[in-house]
Amino acid sequence: MREVLPKTHFCPSFDNPPRFRFMHLMPAPRIIPGLVCLVLGGALWGNSSGPPDGQHGEAQNCTSCHSGTANSGDGAISLTGLPSRYVPGQTYNLSIAVSGTQDRGYGFQLIAKAGSSASGTLGAVSAGMSISNGYAEQSTPSSTGTWDFQWTAPSTDEGPVTFYASGLATGGGTGTGGDQVYTLSQSLVAPTDPVLEWNASTGGVVYSSPAVATDGTVYVGSNDNKLHAFNPDGTTKWTFTAGNWIDSTPAIAADGTVYVGSWDNKVYALNPSDGSKLWDFNTSSSVIAGPAVGSDGRIYVGSKDYFFYALNSSGAKLWEYFAGQPISSSAAIGRDGTVYFGDENGTFHAVNPDGTEKWTYLVDDVADTNKSILSSPSLDLSGNVYFGSGNGYCYSIADNETNASLNWKLQTGDRVDASPVLGLSNEAFFVSRDGYLRSIDTITGIANWETLIGDVFYSSPAVDSSGRVYVVAYTGGGSNHLFAFDSNGTKAWDTNGTNPPFTIGGLVDSSLALDSNGTLYFGSYDNKLYAVGVGTGIADSDWPQFQRDTARTGAWPSLNVTTDAFPTASGSSTGAGQYNQGATVTLQATPATGYAFANWSSGGSVLSSANPYEFNASSDLSVTANFTLQSYAFTISANSGGTVPTGLSQSYSHGSVVAISATPSTGYAFSSWSGAGITDLNAKDTNVTITGIQSAVASFVPINYVLTATAGSGGSVNSASGAYPYDTNVSIVATPDSGYAFASWTQSGSGISSPSSASTTVRIDGNQSVQANFSPLSYDLNLTAGAGGTVSNAPAGTSHSFGSQVTLVATPDSGYYFTGWTGSGLADSNASTTTLTISGDHSVQAGFAQIPVGSFVLQLAANPGNSASGLSGGGAYPANQVVQISATPIAGYVFQNWTGGTVADANASTTTVTVSQDLNLTANFQGVSHLLTVSAGAGGSATGSGSFAHGATAQISASPASGYSFVKWDGNLTFANPFAATTSVTVTQDANLSATFAVSSYVVTTNVSGQGFASGAGTYQHGSQVTLTASALTGNAFSGWSGSGISESNASSITLTLTQDLNVTATFVQLPNKLNDSISATEAIASWYVSNWLGYFYQADNGWCYHFNLGWIYPQPQSDGSLWIWSPQLEWIWLEQGTFSNAFIWSGDDNNWLYFDFSSATGPRIYKYLTGAWSAFDRDKAIDPLDSVF
Repeated sequence: MREVLPKTHFCPSFDNPPRFRFMHLMPAPRIIPGLVCLVLGGALWGNSSGPPDGQHGEAQNCTSCHSGTANSGDGAISLTGLPSRYVPGQTYNLSIAVSGTQDRGYGFQLIAKAGSSASGTLGAVSAGMSISNGYAEQSTPSSTGTWDFQWTAPSTDEGPVTFYASGLATGGGTGTGGDQVYTLSQSLVAPTDPVLEWNASTGGVVYSSPAVATDGTVYVGSNDNKLHAFNPDGTTKWTFTAGNWIDSTPAIAADGTVYVGSWDNKVYALNPSDGSKLWDFNTSSSVIAGPAVGSDGRIYVGSKDYFFYALNSSGAKLWEYFAGQPISSSAAIGRDGTVYFGDENGTFHAVNPDGTEKWTYLVDDVADTNKSILSSPSLDLSGNVYFGSGNGYCYSIADNETNASLNWKLQTGDRVDASPVLGLSNEAFFVSRDGYLRSIDTITGIANWETLIGDVFYSSPAVDSSGRVYVVAYTGGGSNHLFAFDSNGTKAWDTNGTNPPFTIGGLVDSSLALDSNGTLYFGSYDNKLYAVGVGTGIADSDWPQFQRDTARTGAWPSLNVTTDAFPTASGSSTGAGQYNQGATVTLQATPATGYAFANWSSGGSVLSSANPYEFNASSDLSVTANFTLQSYAFTISANSGGTVPTGLSQSYSHGSVVAISATPSTGYAFSSWSGAGITDLNAKDTNVTITGIQSAVASFVPINYVLTATAGSGGSVNSASGAYPYDTNVSIVATPDSGYAFASWTQSGSGISSPSSASTTVRIDGNQSVQANFSPLSYDLNLTAGAGGTVSNAPAGTSHSFGSQVTLVATPDSGYYFTGWTGSGLADSNASTTTLTISGDHSVQAGFAQIPVGSFVLQLAANPGNSASGLSGGGAYPANQVVQISATPIAGYVFQNWTGGTVADANASTTTVTVSQDLNLTANFQGVSHLLTVSAGAGGSATGSGSFAHGATAQISASPASGYSFVKWDGNLTFANPFAATTSVTVTQDANLSATFAVSSYVVTTNVSGQGFASGAGTYQHGSQVTLTASALTGNAFSGWSGSGISESNASSITLTLTQDLNVTATFVQLPNKLNDSISATEAIASWYVSNWLGYFYQADNGWCYHFNLGWIYPQPQSDGSLWIWSPQLEWIWLEQGTFSNAFIWSGDDNNWLYFDFSSATGPRIYKYLTGAWSAFDRDKAIDPLDSVF
């Protein structure tokens, strides 16, 4: 069994998930120290699940786990960026690199120790590394073997600090065979004295000031006609040879290109990798000023040919400005792009970015002095410019846009040719040829302090982050001093004190360059470039050293401020662009329609809620303008005559499209909508697009229905026929004619309030037909016979209806004859058979008389009996008298002939007969038939046509076709009920009868169960296509349709062809809580949301979410803001903001932690602490049907 190593013997390995920092949130996972080395043994580096913390470069190294001898391979390990001295609390940018043959990648582990304890604080910069228990180590294999990190020195002097590091180049296979281990240790101490880190020789005097690139390369010119590039350790990288001396200070552009001038009249652009010339630009005289490089990549430089030039990055001249005097001053570029420099005749120039003169300022004439300006200017954030002059003055002037004004000037004892620098606390440092270093208050121009240091010609000082200022001076006798003065003017040290650490071998005109790690660079007359460790990096003041930065650009740093909007297309912003260091940036956000500005953020942190937002540029910054989708109150209502789903009255996000529906009440029709944003104002089912506070009001109008009022025989009705709005009560009055009485009303519907009242009302609830029916009054008939005969009547009886006709027959006894009738209403009072029309009570008497002697009796009779309405001519007549006789049939009969004797014309109903004897003549009648024609209008059929005897009752019937309904009968007979499809008529004449039909109408009734609304209710004709739409209210979902006349359907919108009345119900169910409603999430677009801790996810209506990293999940929000989640891959897991933000998830199944790596080069993966193993994670695993129950 392999020995279990104690915690202090852990060694580095790949694939290291973070240590826990959240044990208080859930039951703590069980972690066994040393388990990795114990279990995995030889597979530690290539396959282990976590690197142990171990010895690496101390007494032992990683060869305890990895075979082989340390530092025996073909590679190495290196640590760069450490100063030789550290400043307590100072942060240093470091890099570690491992090289050598490898198969599965590189790894490392590093710790800084003071004695036996970790010293300072390490911070990860590169991806794929982590900090644990004071160790910096890789967390994933590296194919390059390089990592960047930071070390913040301890806050107090802890004595010597040693960095121990081990690196690994993996061998082949899955074990540790072939692994190569490399170790190093590197020590540094707290800064008590400067330390000469190195010096490097050139072939000539170094007047040029060094420039330092971000990779540590140092560039400096020399009088050997060369520009030298030195590596960070002082070894030569390359040299470039010009045609003459290079006194010009090189400048390094953002892309690394090096620009420098020469006494050969040229400006050069050089490739930083090998020193090859990219291009050169010819002036007409020597170029000893250093180029300045603007944020736009332009190069600005003056020449002794009296001209100042602006070049683009390709070397093309953009413009030239005639200064009128030689130019040795290196330019400074202001935050607005203004270019500042002096000439050799005392004029200070401010030039616009387009090359036009902005203003000039002429320095004072001082007797016995040269007022030339060789000093390069320094600038502050307030727009002040500082420079020195050969007249012995230190100047501070203000840029007033159109001119310059003097802030102050301070006179020294000699020329001021060195360029000033700015300290931390409103102080400018000037050195002059009178031997003094002065700290001058930048506001008052009064010296804070001054100290004698020796002669300084052109070298400018530098200020570190503690406010200490460094300067080199010549004190005579070949002695050159590097001084350090604290911010109060107290000398901290000088290199020529007791036991000097090193000696500067010549005068120094080169301006000091101080980098962020505390290394000070300068050149000397002894042909050397010096690198001195002072332990403290450059100050963060406005202009802490010559040409402001170690790249010697002479410009405020070019900082990129970029903006975007969240969500996409939610708004826009202005103000993005390139800015100089300290420049005021003004960002203005403009929300798109429907959005409101929320705040500005960067890197997930809120910067400000101000709009516009102003700040001073201090670094590259990507700013997001965050907008929120506006919500507006929407109300829906209905005027009388209908309803609307009032549950839709709520707040909606801008741009929401809300389906609205109006349902007219019975007897009403939808008229229109009023309100803004409605798609179709005339459609009862339409949409409204929410763009503000809005309302929708539905209006309805009553439907006009037709009332047809008619009267049957025997009376009349009032003028009630016409069109009336639904639910109107219309007065109908029936008035009987004389002899008639009102009987009842018949109707096609059911709206008559009192059908038995002659004066009543009918409620309009559809097209209606009403008919007033009358019945004739009954009157008494008193029929008597005089002596000598009898009487009869047909129909029989003593009571008869008004207007009816009663046939009266008078029959004389033997020996008598009929003499006539007495009474009113008789058709023929002289005819023994006649008719009486009933118009009231009647008294009728038949008269008889004895037959005279010698007379004959003429008697008339009808066959069949009661078929004649009148027989005239009968009586007693003398012999041979010619008598006219006449026979009149009742309705339904026609005369046929006379029989019983000889008449002049037996076939004529009126003829003559010669009475020569007693005669009994019979008038014969024959019953007639009537043709009944029954027809149907469109939409049905009718039966009942035929030939009928007069007075017969005929049955007629109407049958509507599918989709039609019977309306009424029309024709020239009296119907028993004209509104009944099957009825009868009494046939009294030929007649044409017609049945009328109409397309059937059906009522669609919609009901709702749950929270939602349904549209489509109303009255529709047969065959209409009707669309029923169910819309759920927020937080609910449509479940299905049910009801009579419909098959169950789960579609929220269905279209039906109507063939019957429908009564349907739309059922809605409450949705589960949606994740976006439970956590702070903003909708990005189309149901995609973003949370500041959970990230991006898609919210489905059924509660499921698709998470950008986790795939499909079903969340259950908890009251404390955490989430229990069902995952098809992981089953139940628990998340909360603090742990998930660090890629930790608690597994309910494992009862342990999970760690996610979503950015692995091999794809998403998960580390299970229960098993101590990584496994691939497929976020797009399909959801099993069983999962969907959660």
